[in-house]
Amino acid sequence: MKPITIYNNNAILVDDNGTECVVIGNGVGFGVKGSGVIDERKIDKKYILDSEFTQNKFGNLMAGMDERHVILTAKIIEEAEKDLARTFDPSIYLFLGDHINYAIERNHKGEAITNDLMWEIKKYYPREFAAAKRSLQFIERSEKIRFIEDEAGFIALHFVNASSGSRYKNETIFTTKVIGEIVQIVEYDYGMKLDDTSMNYDRFLTHIRYFVSRIFSKSKEVKDESDLLQHVKSLYPKAYQTGLKIKKHIDGQYKVKITDSELLYFVIHINRVTTRELT
Repeated sequence: MKPITIYNNNAILVDDNGTECVVIGNGVGFGVKGSGVIDERKIDKKYILDSEFTQNKFGNLMAGMDERHVILTAKIIEEAEKDLARTFDPSIYLFLGDHINYAIERNHKGEAITNDLMWEIKKYYPREFAAAKRSLQFIERSEKIRFIEDEAGFIALHFVNASSGSRYKNETIFTTKVIGEIVQIVEYDYGMKLDDTSMNYDRFLTHIRYFVSRIFSKSKEVKDESDLLQHVKSLYPKAYQTGLKIKKHIDGQYKVKITDSELLYFVIHINRVTTRELT
């Protein structure tokens, strides 16, 4: 492992057997400039650079980031990965690190930003939100400051985004918004509150997330499901009408056409999620 760029005492760009990586650790960069030797025992986290997580972007981040916040961000990521039992995309350090640094600066200035998606984040991503609240505790202990709960919502979205494999923060925000809108349409149409503890509810949300992913990837189902859709329409007329309302809303609001195949699965999931059952 050879040093390429020493950002500060806690972060170095290195060549690890031909692969460019950023290594993070308390004091890992101290004295390296003179000796050229990296004490690998001090490395807490290693991030492999790629087309998104570039040397230039990381260098720009380090230039404006307090050294304490480098270790703080790495700690938050490490603990969240443990809490959620998953490995985040490496780009989370770039995006979350920048967010945390800016949030701390805002707090010192007495500026608090409210999160318009708080209700949706708490409802649809409860595990990520719980991990984010714990992250606030790390920040508050380190910086001797206190954030409003809305900040946990912003951090939770970073966890969700880094878990999905997507590099587009807007996708997470868009998905959360669309989930809330579709659930609201179903609950209004059926005059009921959906059971968000049921397996069918989880299946319904999963289907919406896949649907949004297809929007972002610009991929479309090409199977001809018109015959099956007509069959399902006769079996579940109420769910079919609700599905048409969702189709009209998505088209009008986002200029996205829902195919017969997508409508078919929406109808099936609507019927399931609005039927009180144990399966």
